[in-house]
Amino acid sequence: MYFGSVKFFKHLIYLTMVLILSGGALGIYTLSKELWGRYALKTAGAAVTDVIVVEAPSPSPAEEPEETPEPVSFEQMPYQSAYPELYTQRAEQLRRGTKTAYLTFDDGPSARTLEILAILKEHDVKATFFVLTKNSDPDILKRIVEEGHAIGIHTHSHKYTEIYRSVEAYLADFQAAYDTIYRATAVKPGIFRFPGGSINAYNRGIYQELISEMLRRGFLYYDWNISTMDTVPHIKPEMIVHNVTAAVEDKDNLFILAHDSHDKKNTVKALPEIITRLKDQGYVFEKIENTVEPVVFAYPH
Repeated sequence: MYFGSVKFFKHLIYLTMVLILSGGALGIYTLSKELWGRYALKTAGAAVTDVIVVEAPSPSPAEEPEETPEPVSFEQMPYQSAYPELYTQRAEQLRRGTKTAYLTFDDGPSARTLEILAILKEHDVKATFFVLTKNSDPDILKRIVEEGHAIGIHTHSHKYTEIYRSVEAYLADFQAAYDTIYRATAVKPGIFRFPGGSINAYNRGIYQELISEMLRRGFLYYDWNISTMDTVPHIKPEMIVHNVTAAVEDKDNLFILAHDSHDKKNTVKALPEIITRLKDQGYVFEKIENTVEPVVFAYPH
C-alpha cells in the first residue's frame, strides 16, 4: 500500500521542501523588484523621499492590454547608448510648494487649448501642458510657451501598445516628441508625463526599468493626485468641478489632471469655476518646472 508507506512519507517530505523553496524564490524575486525600484530612483539622483507618492489608480477594463509583456532583464541595457543627445540637466534641489495648485492638461494641443489659454490669461494663472506631437500645430505649441506656461512631453504617437513594447520603443517615441517641441518652441523639455501614468496596465513588465532610464537621462515625470475625470463620457461641467474640489482635502500641493483634446468642451466650461474655487481656498497656481518636487504613483503595500 502506497499511502502510509515509507515511500509515501519520503515523497511528502520532498514535495514540502519543493514548495518551501519555491515560495522563498518568489519572495526573493518580489523583494528584488521592490529594491530595484528604489535603487533606480537613488542612482538617478533622486532620493525616494524627494517625491510625493500616491497610490496608482486601478486601470479600467478598457485600459487592460490583451497580454502582459515579459519583464526585461536589468542586466542588458543596450538602450543606454541610444539617442546620445537625449539628456537634460536636472535641478540640484527640488522644491515643494505651500498651498500650490498645478493645473495640467494632457492630449493636446487642439482648438480647446486655445480656449483654455484665453481662460488662463483672464484669470492670470499659469498651467502645464503635456502635449502629443505627432499631429500637433506648431503655432499652438509656440503660443503655450510665449504666454508663460510650461510644456512637457506626453509622447509623440500616444499608442500605448507600441510605446510600452520596450524601453527602446519608448525612447524612440520620446525623441520624436522632444525634437518636435524644440523645433516649434526652441524649448528643450525636461518634464514629461507617461500616458496612463507611470504605472499602468501596459507597462507592467518594464515600468521600473523605464523610469530608471528616464531619470538617469535627467527627465522628471509627474503623475497626479487629483483627477477631473473628464475622460468619462458625457460628464457634465459641474461634476468636473466637484471631482476637483471634493478631492482637495488637506493637500498642500494639487497636481490636477485634465485634458485639452478636441472633445473636452466641458473641461473648458468647468475651468473658470475650478480656478475661482481654489483661489478662494487660498491656493496659488503655478506651472511645473523641473525644480518642482514630483508626485508619483506606487503600488499599495
